[in-house]
This record gives sequence, structure tokens and C-alpha cells, in this order.
Amino acid sequence: MIHRAASLLKPRDDRAGIGFTAHYTSQVWVRNGLSHPALGSATGRFLHRALRPPMWMGKNILGISDLDTYLLQRHHILDFLMDRAVEQGAVQVLEPACGLSPRGFRFMARHGARLRYVEADLPAMAARKRELLDSAGLLAPGHQVVETDILAQGGEHSLEAVAEKYLDPDRPVILVTEGLVNYFDFVTMQTVWERMARILSRFPWGLYLADIVTGHGNPVSQGLLKTSAALMAWTTGAKTWLHFRSADEVARTFRDLGFDRVQAHEPEPFFRFLPLPRSRRKSFIRVLAAEVR
Repeated sequence: MIHRAASLLKPRDDRAGIGFTAHYTSQVWVRNGLSHPALGSATGRFLHRALRPPMWMGKNILGISDLDTYLLQRHHILDFLMDRAVEQGAVQVLEPACGLSPRGFRFMARHGARLRYVEADLPAMAARKRELLDSAGLLAPGHQVVETDILAQGGEHSLEAVAEKYLDPDRPVILVTEGLVNYFDFVTMQTVWERMARILSRFPWGLYLADIVTGHGNPVSQGLLKTSAALMAWTTGAKTWLHFRSADEVARTFRDLGFDRVQAHEPEPFFRFLPLPRSRRKSFIRVLAAEVR
């Protein structure tokens, strides 16, 4: 079964299909009451079952928490920080590389007509997401799913063009990505982050939220992270990059890229008031909050 799963998880060369990350993470959200069943899939359910053996091995032999733990940690913290920003007046959200994320319809249901929510992804993914949301009656006024390519530096599908077309330049904005950063090398992401900072600078206030990984400067943590990344590559066929050694390095990097105030939140302080699963060791996950004023 594992070999069959691995063949299904290979990334698509045209970057247009619904791949492992979308199916698997969507199943985790559905299983934990964070998403609508319409955004689940038979493929996601199969992948979740098929990956139990390697996840068990990582947890019980290597001492690494399973993937679901990290996915749920980052998702809950991102939601919390977004809720806080909306309460402080950020009434627009742009979520590129949205995949099958439930965040759009959940935030529209939570905050109502005061919020404008724009999800964006590659054409095939965006079309599928619109179809699923529309069929389930989950698309509310002010909630759109549009086409974008985060790597495009010009043209109608660039992030710049999407922000200009769909967002109000006179209102604060949240730009959020989940499950994106570690699938691209640092040079690629550096260019994307610089462009995001310039986009957010067009608004009265902008906040970029994302999940990242830090802590691999410590020899023990570095070994565990490399083992975890190798396990993920073996089970999914998807290479991942680890960009940062510490929260201080994150802060320096993002300030150099044009962000004003930068925080890399650890999950542990959130254990007191959010329903986060506990990691077996100190969590590798950090949630970035980078402001542009």
C-alpha cells in the first residue's frame, strides 16, 4: 500500500493538478472538524490511511510527531492570528496557493459581510475549488476564488495584478499562505516575499502570515528535521527546503525584505488557550507574522 501511495503522491510537472498536499491536508481538516466534507476526497482518505505506517514509524521509532500534529498546530495558530487582525480592522484577505483550505468560507461565516476574502490558486485548482464551494453552497457575497501563479512576476495572474483587481487599496489587508514556503528553495521564496512586501505597502496596513520551520541550527534538532524531511520525501516524492535556523534569523531576513515588524510564533505558548495537539518534542513549526505599515 505504501508503494501505491507513493506513486499517487508524486508532484505533477505542470503544477496544475490537485496534489498530495491539497488532498492530505484537506482530509486532516475534515477529520478534525475544521472543514466541510465537500472539500474532502476519496484520494485524501486513501492517502491518510496509506501514510499511517510511515507516520507511525516516525513517531514511535524516530521520536517525531506525526504530520497531522504539525498541520493542526499551524492551522489553529494562523486562524487565531487572522481573527485577531480582523478584529483590529483588517477587512480584506488574500490567500494565494489556497488549495482546499477551508479558511475562506469559515472566516466569511464568522465575520460576515464586513469581510472581503479572495482565495487564489493555479487555474485548475481555482476552478475545482470554485466548483466545490459553489456546489456546497459555501460561496458567500464577498468571497471569491480566482486564478494566480505566485511565481509569475507580471501578467494578469500575478499576485500584483490580483491584489490590484480584487482588493480595496484604502483598507488594511491580510495576506496568508499555508503549506507553501517549504516547497520552494530560499532564492525563489525570497523573490516572492519581496514582492509580497511591496504589494502590502500599497495598503494602509498589511500583515503577512505563513507557517515556517526553524530550529535546525541545533545539532539534535537539525538531525531530527533532516530525518523528518527525508521521511516526507520518501512518502510523498516532494522535496522540502528548510530555510531558517532561528527566530532571530527569520526576523532579520524579513526586515531586510521590506517588512517592518516580524514575529515567529512558537506553538507552545498557544497550548494554554488553543486546542493544539502537543508535539513529542519542541515543535519545529513557527507561524510568521510580518507587518508592513
